[in-house]
Amino acid sequence: MQNSQRTAADAVRETVRRRGPCSGEAVVASAPARLEVLGGLAAQAGGAVAQMALPERVVAAVDRRTGHGVRIYKAEPAGTAEDWCAEIRDMRGNPAVRYPDRGATGSAPVVPAENWVHAVARLCCRLPATTPLLTERLFGGSPSDKLTGVDIYVLSAVPGRSDKAATVAAAAAVMEALCHASRLPMETMEKALLVQQAAAPDRPSAAVVDALTMLLARDGPPAQLLRYSTQPHALVGQIALPDDVRIVALDTGLPLPAALETLGHFRSAGAMGLQIVETIYRDLGQSHSPLHGYLGNLSPQLYRRYFRALLPRKLRGADFLRDSSERAGAVTGIDPQRVYRVRTAIDHLIAEHEHAENFLQAMEELADPKQPLSPLELQRTKQRAGRLLLASQHSYRLRLEISWREADWLIDTLMTAGPRQGVYGARICGSGGGTVVALMDNSSRANDVLLDVMGTYRKITGLQLGVAVGGARESGAVRVET
Repeated sequence: MQNSQRTAADAVRETVRRRGPCSGEAVVASAPARLEVLGGLAAQAGGAVAQMALPERVVAAVDRRTGHGVRIYKAEPAGTAEDWCAEIRDMRGNPAVRYPDRGATGSAPVVPAENWVHAVARLCCRLPATTPLLTERLFGGSPSDKLTGVDIYVLSAVPGRSDKAATVAAAAAVMEALCHASRLPMETMEKALLVQQAAAPDRPSAAVVDALTMLLARDGPPAQLLRYSTQPHALVGQIALPDDVRIVALDTGLPLPAALETLGHFRSAGAMGLQIVETIYRDLGQSHSPLHGYLGNLSPQLYRRYFRALLPRKLRGADFLRDSSERAGAVTGIDPQRVYRVRTAIDHLIAEHEHAENFLQAMEELADPKQPLSPLELQRTKQRAGRLLLASQHSYRLRLEISWREADWLIDTLMTAGPRQGVYGARICGSGGGTVVALMDNSSRANDVLLDVMGTYRKITGLQLGVAVGGARESGAVRVET
């Protein structure tokens, strides 16, 4: 275990000890952050997704105590904690979350920097209905058993606004600690679904994939690139990257841009487009759509040749809802007054699936030990993979109009060095600017480029550029810390 992780786990244990007396048998677990390499938004279309786990981790402790219910604390690196951040008083009735100075509420207030608190609280509230045996073991003690409550402590080394799924990681670490504390084994997919429902109920496919990365990623080295199919969500395999290739997460130090509303409208437009394409199939006499509910099953060539021209560039929500009650019923959250860019959304979803699938194929070629590439083939394959990252970046900027100037500067500066200096491609992650992912050589010349960019970035923005290598040591799946 690296010193930073040992320090984080020890700090959480010290927090538990200071706040005692409790059971003295706290379970400490940690989960990695994740890096969305390519294809994150295409999860909505059932497309391919490429992810990696990062060495940055969230540490959580579960400790039984006297009393009832759950209290959630934010641990500090110094081994301390403030007063509880959330409390659930009754885990055997109808759980309701209570926040300081807010009273009881069934929904969390919007506090973006501490979203993990609300995710962990939602996770606990779902336990009685979804995992009654776990709830009984933790909270259903006999009258003579004084240890019928639980304290949860969370210490995150993942920047909350860096687009590395810190909230999902917190829920995954707590889920693992709860399972271990209750001595209740649970299937991986069951855990992933519970984590998704707690951390990102509005993004089912993408958040389940995030949770699976945190639950299944192999530790490096070699670095592991996880390939997913999202129909609805399954890990297809893990690609062991060669030693001379690395995928790097660059934390811009900026908060995520105000793109969440834009992304919400984009998802609605994508769902509208899917329903229109399936209606076209039915109008052509096919009783069952060959898409099976996923745009990822639509050939990009077929889409561009036939379907694209049939999709509206813009469509008002009211017109979509009025046009076909049967079709509209499959899409929720449509604002009748809003104009949706349907064709643009489908353009991006189709292209992003295509980018991710081709990128994963290129990385599999680089990693295949049975068919080693010549030096020329190796260079061309790296460049092909890098161009796919850049194509995704252009789609974000031009189609979705999501990015930040600092992230754009960072990508443009990296690509000025280009393949001659061992830098092949870069793109922003899903929400538009908090993290940039780059494909580069594991070489001294690429290191020099990265060091120069870090120094210049700090001079220009006054911010520190954080660097983490995907799949590095300590990037393994969620685990109990011993």
